[in-house]
Amino acid sequence: MAEQTPFQLIEQTLNRVNNDHAAINEYTEMFTRSLFAALEEFVSELAELGVAGIDKPRRYNLPTGKQALQLSITDYSIIFVPLAGAARPNLRDEARVPGAKFKEECGRIAVFPGRRPGRDCLL
Repeated sequence: MAEQTPFQLIEQTLNRVNNDHAAINEYTEMFTRSLFAALEEFVSELAELGVAGIDKPRRYNLPTGKQALQLSITDYSIIFVPLAGAARPNLRDEARVPGAKFKEECGRIAVFPGRRPGRDCLL
């Protein structure tokens, strides 16, 4: 087997990184679709049971081409936003993820809880 040139090694490494990034984006999108559909179905079931105070979830198109989902429960709003890329470590993280892991590409869902000043959405 012939030895790789530096150019070939760099090209191979960059291709691997790009393929990994594309796979993470795809898996994050698949997970997000499943999560949002499950939340919408669950809220629909609660409504059929007569549970009050939970509004129908609303999806929003983000500038990134992805969707966010807002779930309103009484005076509170919870917004779910899919993210992909390197994360930043949180010193108060109870999961105790090693800091070196945050340099790796990952997919995750950010959850932003908040109090609604009225019935207007936060997005």
